[in-house]
Amino acid sequence: MNVDVHALNIDRSDTLAAHVRDRISSALERFQQRVRRVRVRLSDLNGPRGGEDMMCQMQVDVMGCGLLIVEQTDTDVYHAVDQAAERVKRTVRRAINKKRDAATRNNRSAAYKAMNI
Repeated sequence: MNVDVHALNIDRSDTLAAHVRDRISSALERFQQRVRRVRVRLSDLNGPRGGEDMMCQMQVDVMGCGLLIVEQTDTDVYHAVDQAAERVKRTVRRAINKKRDAATRNNRSAAYKAMNI
């Protein structure tokens, strides 16, 4: 699984990049065979004005499901990363299950039609 970390208007330290990679790896460990790439964009939306302005956007390319995007804002960039990683985990699981369930319905429908011929 390829993880790219980009920071806009934030000092991108090695500690922050390692934190992002650790959180992504643990959140998507179960799905790592299906995940092609994860792009993480960290940004300070309001600059020095303060407020709930640290944004973490994660784009996950999942085989068979396409590109899934999650955004999370918080006052702390590390907390935004943690929350976004949990949301990405749920989003990827839901997309994979939806794809699997659709394939199962199609297979059952085809088998039922074959039996009625």
